Amino acid sequence: MTVNANYASIFGANNIYKKSDAYVLFNAQNDLKLYQSFYQTFNNKNAGPNGGLSDAQTSYMNSMRTGAAGLKAAMDQLLGAKKQKSVFEKMTAVSGDKDSLGIISVSGKAVNTAAKVRIDQTAAAQKNAGFGMKANDKSFCGGRYYQFEIEADGKKRQFSFSVRYGESDRSVQQKMADIINNKKIGVWASVSYDAKTGSSLILESASTGIDAGRENRFSVKDISGDAVEKTGIDNITQRAQNALYRVDGGAVQESRQNNVELANGVTIQLRKETESEVSVSWEGDKISSLNAAREMANHFNAMIELARENGGDIGAKRLFDRLAGAAEGQLSGLGRIGIAMNDKGYLSIDEKKMDAAYENGDMRKFFEDGYGFARRLDRAAAQIAEDPSRYALKDAAAGSAVSPGDFGYDFMSRFNQWNNVGTLLNMMF
Repeated sequence: MTVNANYASIFGANNIYKKSDAYVLFNAQNDLKLYQSFYQTFNNKNAGPNGGLSDAQTSYMNSMRTGAAGLKAAMDQLLGAKKQKSVFEKMTAVSGDKDSLGIISVSGKAVNTAAKVRIDQTAAAQKNAGFGMKANDKSFCGGRYYQFEIEADGKKRQFSFSVRYGESDRSVQQKMADIINNKKIGVWASVSYDAKTGSSLILESASTGIDAGRENRFSVKDISGDAVEKTGIDNITQRAQNALYRVDGGAVQESRQNNVELANGVTIQLRKETESEVSVSWEGDKISSLNAAREMANHFNAMIELARENGGDIGAKRLFDRLAGAAEGQLSGLGRIGIAMNDKGYLSIDEKKMDAAYENGDMRKFFEDGYGFARRLDRAAAQIAEDPSRYALKDAAAGSAVSPGDFGYDFMSRFNQWNNVGTLLNMMF
């Protein structure tokens, strides 16, 4: 090639010498800033309307970004992300009697199976219901000070209040409910009203179940005055109890709560006693799992196509090698789950084989391998989306501008192989 005079002015007369019309040698000891300066000057001279990129380069870059983003989204489905479960962890469960047994959640640890549950008793909270009092009656002595005590789960708390002259019974009930709730002792109070029986003060333990050896979750008694006696809130209408249930005809299991983990991450809700067993079945989200694999293959193939369409360019070749390299040493594993790669780098899916691989668990195992194809491809998609300039087109036919990061990269990667700048420029431009 004939050296352009601009090259000499860029590098400086002291840094280059002319060996022939085809070669310009560069002193390898010079700072890389000379190359960066060359890049800037070259791009400024040849810049197009897209900030130094030709229309072809811009179109290629946009397609690459879109493809990488789509591929990363598919990999996030298959592998999971920071706040996203993998598609293999999404499970569905069905109850044979929703009135008696509900499904709360199914985690990804659950295996595809079923169980039968018999509910002998559901967990319950203790409940005390006071007497019905006419709302406008005035049973309490005005100007008097009242004090009572509640012992809840072994801890005692005292409450005190005063009654105004002429204060109604309903107002006093509400006052007692408020001071109980304000202390947050694990007992909740409310005032219930019925047109026939009047208003009643209700106390209920905040949670179901009871510790072994205890008779009650809480008890109430007067300390000063007769507020407990007048309202009747020491009257237990429902004792606290634990849930009792059996799974697949096994021994009785006990729980303080009605939400219990049945097996391998399946959480059910015991709603009412049953005379016979209730069937429960759960399975993975097969459709979503297969669709995620299809999306992965589609985005992968689209990017391979993009690289092959520009196969003569070093940036496109890097893109192809980065993607195809993820399958290095993994072809047999891909084949076991119904994915094949042909000699041009495209992926294809054998639907029957992939369906079988999902059912026997091979598909999930393959994608959860932390060192295999899936992790390599996930990293490749993330890196391409984050820094696509490394894979940008550099061929002058596609556009005369050079990507900033790639010029330095191309030079340094070949630094020990080429000291001859003329050869290097011929290769890149």
